[in-house]
Order: sequence, then structure tokens, then C-alpha cells
Amino acid sequence: MKTYLKIAIIITVTFACFNNAGAYTSYNSIIIDNVEYEINNDGKTARVVKVSESYSGGLAFPETIDYKGNTYPVTEIGKKACKNCKYLTKIILPETIEKIGRQAFSGCEKLHSCELPDKIKEINYLAFSHCNITKVDFPPSLTLLYSDAYAYCPIRSIFIPKTLSFKEFIELEEKWEDSGLVSLDIHGSPFYGCSELGTIVVEEGHPIYDSRFDCNAIIETATNKIIHGCYNTIIPDGVEEIGCHSFGQCSKLIEITFPSSVMKIDYRAFMDCENLKTVHFNEGLREIEYGVFYGCINIKSIHIPSSLTSIDEYDGGIPYPYKIESITVDKGNPIYDSRDNCNAIIETATNTLIRGCFNTLIPDNVTSINARAFYCCTGLKSIIIPNKVQSIGSGAFSHCSGLTSLTIPSSVTSIGDYAFRDCTGLTSVTFGKGLKDIREYAFRNCSSLTSITIPEGVKRISNRAFSHCI
Repeated sequence: MKTYLKIAIIITVTFACFNNAGAYTSYNSIIIDNVEYEINNDGKTARVVKVSESYSGGLAFPETIDYKGNTYPVTEIGKKACKNCKYLTKIILPETIEKIGRQAFSGCEKLHSCELPDKIKEINYLAFSHCNITKVDFPPSLTLLYSDAYAYCPIRSIFIPKTLSFKEFIELEEKWEDSGLVSLDIHGSPFYGCSELGTIVVEEGHPIYDSRFDCNAIIETATNKIIHGCYNTIIPDGVEEIGCHSFGQCSKLIEITFPSSVMKIDYRAFMDCENLKTVHFNEGLREIEYGVFYGCINIKSIHIPSSLTSIDEYDGGIPYPYKIESITVDKGNPIYDSRDNCNAIIETATNTLIRGCFNTLIPDNVTSINARAFYCCTGLKSIIIPNKVQSIGSGAFSHCSGLTSLTIPSSVTSIGDYAFRDCTGLTSVTFGKGLKDIREYAFRNCSSLTSITIPEGVKRISNRAFSHCI
């Protein structure tokens, strides 16, 4: 049977003098058995400041500590207090704990148990991220759960009591003195990357959220926006928006259907859903933000409805063509088309190819190939670029490792940055006489490319255009 250390501190020594029990005090802090405490600014309560990263096994914190003749209840686990304690397996919190600070237990990869006390009010950013917690019960006292609080934990089910609300990263007002905001990986949902999560229930009568029709999702009632979903989510009719990162790294998600009520899919909503194969865009969808399907490497087909009339010129949220076999655009779409069954998305007014796949046949009247149009299309073995194409955009064929040979027609005047970067199978390139500009890193790391002939009309070859080519 394991035993857990119950820390009781009785100490009278001041400043930095060690006693025989292994404890010392320094100003308003006290350390015993590798656990450090401090008195809070209110002068009435204490918090846990630091536990040694080498601590192993279970750990129970005391309800009170004694300091300079006074007794202080321990009400807080401070920021980063147990961060990266990789051998910590279980935490027992006293009933006095009201707050768990940001990253308090982040990276405690063996931590499988931490029951929340009945007085807990707040759990901050990344508090339990990358822990091994499979089950969590939120007591009614908990009112605030911050973004990524349980990110990447193998939690299987969650119940959201009607007293609990979420605090998103964008609402943050405080300044973090020891790390910039942009350096932290914060997404929005408290459960980002919880790939085992299959059941989500919001308590009836919640003033902010709901999980209507047993949809297995958290919906912001007033805006009809999904805040967090899981691999069992069925998006109900009436939902209008899919929130930022709401399905991020949901590795068990295979198929998703959007009802006609969904008008917008936010930034990186399905990022790194690596097993997502089928996506059904229904009529009504108007906007897909940047990177929505970034890292979704197994999507097989996409169909653009007539209502979707705005696709960002660089990304637009349309899945990259990793393994896409079929691309179609509804014939009623006023902005885009997939003319001649070309298996591509083309901007009608400009004849610009926005997105292709390994089955794409570029129509003869296309005049430009957009940035990242064939990005990571590893199944692309060959491509015929028509004689009317004038420009090849940034990263257009980047990481097309299966592409072996390439002929650039004389109509092409410029090749964008990174256009053919990491096309490691490319052995030969024939440039047309009209080429004038080869941008930076255009053929970087084309490691099988042994020789090239540059036409006389080329006026600029940017730095490192052919770097790391043999």
C-alpha cells in the first residue's frame, strides 16, 4: 500500500537557516521536504510555490502551515508549482484550496489523480495540461475554468455544472511577468487535445452553455457557437458557428457533417484531426477561416457549396490536398468553379487555381496557380501546366515529394517563394523562355535535382532559390 506524505510544518527559525527537519524560512517563504510555500499578499493565507521536479509518488498538501507563530490556511496552488514533476502520480488537495494557478501541474505526465476540493473556485491556464488524468468531477463551487486547463489529458467524459464558465485566452487582462503570451500554446477550449473525450454533457439550466439534443458538445447558447466538441459530436441544426480550436487534435474523429445553419468555421477548428476522412459542407456555409483543416492529412474529397463565396487567397481553411482525390464546386457558386471536371477550385473571374489535388487536370484557360494550391500533395506524380499560366504562387507545389519532372511553359514569368520547396523526388526541370523571376527558396531542398538550365531572359534569382540541391 502506498503512503502519502502529509506535510505538517512547525518552525521558528528565520531567514535562510536549515534546521534538523530539513526546513527553512526566508522572509515570507518556508520550505520543508522539497516543498516551498509563501504567504499571500492578503497576509492571511498561504500558497504552494514549488515542488521539486524529482518528487516521486503521491503528495498530500496540508490545510495549514505555521509561519512566525501564525497559522495560515493553504488556499492556492501557485503558478508552475508542480510543473514537469514527471514522477508525481497522485495529488491530494486540502479542502482549503480555492485556486489552482496557471501551469501548476503542467507536464506531470504520470499524474492520474487529483480530486478537486469542494471549495475550489478557479483553475487557471494549462493547469493540468499533459497530465494522465482520465476522469474529472467539477464541484459546484468551481466557477471559472481557463483555456487549456486540461489540454492533452486522456479524459473520457465531462459534465459541466451550471455554475461553471470558461475564460478564453482573448479575455486575458493580466500581464505574465516571466513569459510572454505568444510563447504559450493556448487554444481556447479547456479540453483541447483531449482525444479520448467521447461524452460531453452540460447541466440543464446552465445560463451560458448547453449540449442540446444530446449532441456531445458544449454550445454557447446566446451565439449558437460550438465551444468544444469530441469524436462523438453530432452538430445540431441551429448551430451557426464552429469555434476556434473546438475540435483540435480530435484524433478519433472520422466524419463530420455541418447542418445548413452553420455559417462560419473559425480558425483551426479541426486542426490536426489526422483521421478525419469525410467532411460534408452543406449549403449555408459562408466563411471558413485560416487553417481550419491544417494537419488533416486523410480527407479524401471536398465539395464547395454555392453559399461559400470567400476563400482566403493564401489558405482559406480549405483542406490541403494531402490525400484528396476529388474536388468539386457547386454549379451555382457565383465566385468559384471546378470547370471541365478538373478536380480543382478555380476563382472564376481571375482564372486562378485556388486548390488542387493529385487528380487535378489544370484547365487550359487558367492564368495563375495560387499560393499553396498543391501544398503537401504527396500523391502528385506529374502535372501539366498550361500555356496561359503566368505565375506560380508561393509554396504552390511545396512538399510534393512524388513529383519527378516538371516543364514550366514560356507563359510563366515568375515562380514564387518556396514554390517547389522539398520536392525531393524532382529530378528535372525545364524552364520556358518567358521566365524572368525565381523567388527565394523556390527549389530549396529539391535533393534529387542534379542539373538545371536557366533561360537567358531571367532577370532575378533570389537568395537561396536552389539551396540544398545536390
